[in-house]
Amino acid sequence: MIKKLFHFIIGSFRSGEDRTQKLKRNVTWSTIIKFGQILIELIKVPILLTYLDTEKYGVWLTIVSILMWTQNFDLGLGSGLQYKLTEAIARDNSDRARGLVSTAYFSMGFIMLLVFIVASPIIINLNWNSILNIHTIDNYELVFTIVSVFLFFVVQFVLGLISVVLKAYQRAAISDVFKPIGSIISLVIIFSLKFFSSNSLLYASLAMSVPFVIVLLFANGYYFSRTYATFRPCLKFFDKSLLKDIYSLGLKYFLGQFAALLVFSTSNILLSNLINPEEVTTYNIANTYFGLVVIFYTIILVPFAAATTDAYVRKDIEWIKRSMKKLNLVALLASITIFIMLLLSKFAIYLWVGDKVIIPYSLAIAFTIYNIMSVFVSPYANFQGAVGKLNVRVYIALFKIVTFIPSAIFLIKLWGAVGLIVAIIVINTLVNLIFGLIQYNMIINNRAKGIWNR
Repeated sequence: MIKKLFHFIIGSFRSGEDRTQKLKRNVTWSTIIKFGQILIELIKVPILLTYLDTEKYGVWLTIVSILMWTQNFDLGLGSGLQYKLTEAIARDNSDRARGLVSTAYFSMGFIMLLVFIVASPIIINLNWNSILNIHTIDNYELVFTIVSVFLFFVVQFVLGLISVVLKAYQRAAISDVFKPIGSIISLVIIFSLKFFSSNSLLYASLAMSVPFVIVLLFANGYYFSRTYATFRPCLKFFDKSLLKDIYSLGLKYFLGQFAALLVFSTSNILLSNLINPEEVTTYNIANTYFGLVVIFYTIILVPFAAATTDAYVRKDIEWIKRSMKKLNLVALLASITIFIMLLLSKFAIYLWVGDKVIIPYSLAIAFTIYNIMSVFVSPYANFQGAVGKLNVRVYIALFKIVTFIPSAIFLIKLWGAVGLIVAIIVINTLVNLIFGLIQYNMIINNRAKGIWNR
C-alpha cells in the first residue's frame, strides 16, 4: 500500500506544464540540499555537546530563541516582498520588480539599523543570569555573547532578502544552498575550537552565526552582479509608494509570524525559567528528532508558494486543486513515517547523542502527535500566504498572542515539557488546521466572502 502511494505521489508530479516542471526541479534539488543540511545539523549537535556542556548548550538555544524575535521587526517585509515580487514577475512587470527589490533592501536596512541601536542598550542593561536562570556563567560573558550574535542576526536579515528574490523567481532550490554552506563552515570552526579552547559560549555562538552572514554576503554580490544585475538594489530605484504595497500585506504576515514566534521562541525561555536550562536541551533534542519529517515536508512546500501565487494570478484553479491533493497524500506518508520514528526513538536518539540526553516516552508521544498534525496543517497555511488572503490568520494570531503564554505557563507547571507541547497543539496547531481547511475550501470553490476573501 505504501509503495503504491509513494509511486502515485511521484508520478503525479510528472506534468509537462512549465510551472510544474520548475516545481519538480525545485522540489528535487531542495530535497537533496536540505537532506545535506539536516545531516550537518545532526552532526553538529553531538559536537556542540562535547564542546559545551549540557547547560551551556541549553543557554545557547535559549539565546537564539530570544534573538529570533528580531525577525518581527522587519514588519513582514520579506513575506510581503515575495508575494508582490512573484505577482510582478507573473505579470511581466520588470520595472515594478526592480523598484520592489530596491525599496525592500533599503527599508529593511534602515529598520534593522534602528532595531540594533534601540535594542543594544536594553540588552546590555538586563540581568541575563536571572532571565535565563543560570549562575555558572558570568553576566558580562552572557551580555557580550548576546550583543555580538544580535549584530550578525540583524545583518543576516538584510542580506537574506536574496533568498526572497530567488524564491519569487521560482528558484527556491538555489536559495536553499546558502544554509548548508554556512553550516559546513560552522561545523569546521566548532570542531577546530575543541583543540584551542573549551566550553566557551561566546566562541561557540560566533561560530554558529558569522559563517551564514559571510555566505549571504557572497550570494548577494554574485547574483546582483550577474543573473539579477538589472534588479541590483540601488537608491535611485527606491520608491516610497511601493512601501504601502509591501507593508500593507507584510503587516498581515508580520502578525502571523509574531504569533508563531511567540509560541515557539518563548518555549525555550519558559522551560529555562520555570524548570532549568537542561530541560531546554532535552526538549530541543526531541523536537529536532521528531521534526525531521516536517522539515522534509516543508522542503516540498517552499517551491509551492511561488508556484501557487503564479497559478492564482493566472486563475489556474485546477492546478492548485491537483497540487493540494498531492500535498495531502505526502502528508499521509509523512505521518506514517513519524509514527515509525516514535517506535525507534529510544534507539535512534541514543545512536545520535549517546546517553547525554534521555527523552521521556511521554514527551516522545506528545511530539509525535504534534508533528503529525503539523504536516496536515502546513499546506493550508502555505496556501493562505501564497494567495495573499491573510485576514483570518490575523485574527487567529491575535488569539494566540493573548492566550498562549498563560496557557503554556499553567500546563508547564502541571506537566513540564509535555504540558508545553499540549499548549502548542491546542492554541496553535489545532486552530490553524480548522480555519485553514475552511478558508481553503471557500476560496478554491469561489465561495469566500468578507474576511475569508481578504
